[in-house]
Amino acid sequence: MEGRFFTRRTDLPTSQDFVPFSRLFTFRGLSLLLVLAVALAFTGCASTKPPIRSVRVAVLDGRTNFEVPQKAEIQDVGWWFGARDRYLSPNLGVILAEALSTQLAKVKGVEVHPREDLQIYMAQKERVLKRNYPQLDSAARKKLLLQQDPIDYGKSLNADYVITSDIIVAKTVTNRTFSFWYSTIDVIVQVYDVSTGELIWTRPWSDTDILRSQMAIAQECAKDTTRRIKRKDVLLLTVPR
Repeated sequence: MEGRFFTRRTDLPTSQDFVPFSRLFTFRGLSLLLVLAVALAFTGCASTKPPIRSVRVAVLDGRTNFEVPQKAEIQDVGWWFGARDRYLSPNLGVILAEALSTQLAKVKGVEVHPREDLQIYMAQKERVLKRNYPQLDSAARKKLLLQQDPIDYGKSLNADYVITSDIIVAKTVTNRTFSFWYSTIDVIVQVYDVSTGELIWTRPWSDTDILRSQMAIAQECAKDTTRRIKRKDVLLLTVPR
């Protein structure tokens, strides 16, 4: 038409302004696959977590394998610069048992027989011994009780496992000249399966520390032993699939 002319519009989108369909599909597809992979990973981790069963454990007082006085006493050893005092405690077996009970009670799935109930139970047993064997003193009766079969105690206490300990060495030595002191503990911890009547695990433990008491070392022994029992699944807390 005369007097009219046409110009090309530059505000319209061109082919260069569009993302190719194949590229868009690939990007969205990869994003979706990534989201699904992450979701499946978390779901898989949650589903593969092993279930935990509950077990009942009785921790008996530790047995001392050396002569211990009824009351804690200090013995003189050596002379001159080597003169030192050696302290022996008759209650270390009880201290270690209480420490083990405290640490094991923190493990999920483990129900520890209350120490108070266990003390009442052992006191009743001691009264029977006193009636039947009046010639024995209190220390001899307690020693005899701890020498009984742990499996029998486990059955009476309705426990799945019984834990005992043998104290080989337990001493605190102080140098009287230099006021230097250290403690040494050497013990063996045993775990019994009441259902099978077998000793299933043994853990020797020994340590000597400067300026630390026997009680502090016993606490460390209980922590380390509990960690190993948990890591090795000695109590079979993990239920097999």
